[in-house]
Amino acid sequence: MSFPLPPKTRLLLVADGRRARFFYIRRPETRLEPAIGADLVTADRPNAKTLSDEPSTVHERRGQHRHGVGPTTPPHRMDEIDLAKRAAETARKLILEEGVDELYLVAAPRTLGDLREAMDKTVRAKVVREEAKDVSKLDDRALGAVVDGWFAPAV
Repeated sequence: MSFPLPPKTRLLLVADGRRARFFYIRRPETRLEPAIGADLVTADRPNAKTLSDEPSTVHERRGQHRHGVGPTTPPHRMDEIDLAKRAAETARKLILEEGVDELYLVAAPRTLGDLREAMDKTVRAKVVREEAKDVSKLDDRALGAVVDGWFAPAV
């Protein structure tokens, strides 16, 4: 007598540098259900042409030389890295609390690299598939069609 295996819990993370969305993938009809209440988003920073994010300068102790002080990474890039860290932590929380079996990542190439750096062993062990594509602007139906292609049988 054989018992059927319980269905797998699959989590999809779709991200770019500005927004991260989480969905549960329900099979076999490939339905996407939101996994958290709201998307993770970065703060809107003013345009660089409006305000300058240049580091301030200081004088040398001797002489007339000036040097920039402050972070060398632009603030909008720091926001992208922070978003990746928050997304990785949210994925970790869902994996531990909801018992997620598989994690699928679809992110813009640079965001995907940020996510890889931010993930710990628990999350990395659940990653089944990674796609370096920016599909964050797609609606849920179009995103479902992309995901459905992953489960299509190979001919």
